[in-house]
Amino acid sequence: MATGAYSFLDIAVLDEVRSRLAAGDALVVLAADLDEVIWANGPGARLFGFPDIEAIMGATAGLGSVARRQIASISGFPAIGDDRPVAVRIASGMSSRIVTFQASGITLPDGEPALLLCEPATLAKSLSATERAARAIEGFTEEGHLAAIIDASGQVVAARDGFEDVGLDHQTLAGLVAEVAGEQDRLVKRMVTCGKGRIPAGMARLADDPALHLLIVVDDAEPEQETPAPTSDPMNPRRGRPVRTASPPRDGDTAERRPWARA
Repeated sequence: MATGAYSFLDIAVLDEVRSRLAAGDALVVLAADLDEVIWANGPGARLFGFPDIEAIMGATAGLGSVARRQIASISGFPAIGDDRPVAVRIASGMSSRIVTFQASGITLPDGEPALLLCEPATLAKSLSATERAARAIEGFTEEGHLAAIIDASGQVVAARDGFEDVGLDHQTLAGLVAEVAGEQDRLVKRMVTCGKGRIPAGMARLADDPALHLLIVVDDAEPEQETPAPTSDPMNPRRGRPVRTASPPRDGDTAERRPWARA
């Protein structure tokens, strides 16, 4: 399948993923053939020997034949249910180690089966709420892409370097929190106004009690226009409506031209 069909948030809001992401677990989603990494968070990328999310998305998983047989031998594969324990040797550079994962069969937004591998953060140590939030936004190193964890009141719990410089005020953050609370798919993507102009933003509601949200913004601000063209819509500069679901890019419609696709 084409990894580019999904943004980070499209996978982050899946029921099997979102609570684990909020908990700071190391997460990697593999295609059903176990060849391609469809999605990963920062701790998951590091576990597989990649420096960041950008590097691992769409990369070859690099599992050895023994590891692939171990995973494929789980009864019902790839529809294996939830939290099936499996010990896999993961190579990273010149070394390797055995990692005990909780493996779950998941369904991608287009209905395709995939495999979620999770190494719970609590296996290593007990984490504070701030530490869990910081792990949830690790690995966002692509230029201009900034991530933060936002609580129920619109306050920033943790944020990547540079997020504050964008100039999103509390009213805007609280508005996104209120908006996403009413969305069945737990996801909002639209243009927001910041200190630099208008920028694409996406918010995913990861947890309900307490409420936690992952916010990703793309810092490529467009200056405010006093009289916008009547055919344009700031919520989606290409189609005139919010982007709600992922879809493969059309001819000439690359991810670089569609910052929504990367959020």
